[in-house]
Amino acid sequence: MKQQTAVEWLIEKLKKNDIAYGMFDLYNHDEIFEQAKQMEKEQIILAATEMKREVIGNTLFNKEMKFKNGEEYYDETYKTK
Repeated sequence: MKQQTAVEWLIEKLKKNDIAYGMFDLYNHDEIFEQAKQMEKEQIILAATEMKREVIGNTLFNKEMKFKNGEEYYDETYKTK
C-alpha cells in the first residue's frame, strides 16, 4: 500500500467533512488542492535528492536507498497504480 502525503490526507478529510455537511458543492477547491499537492511533491523530491546526495559516499546508507533520484523516490513511495 502506498503512503499518503500530508496534503492528500488533509484533502481527503476536508472533502469528507464538506460532504458530510453538504458544503463541498458550494466551493471548488480542486485548483488549490492541486497546487498544494504539487508544492508538497516538489518539496519531497528535493529533500530525497538532497538526502541521496549527502550519503553517496556512505556505502552502508547507499545500499538502503534503492531510488536513483528524488522523483523516483516520490513515485515509489506515494504514487498509486
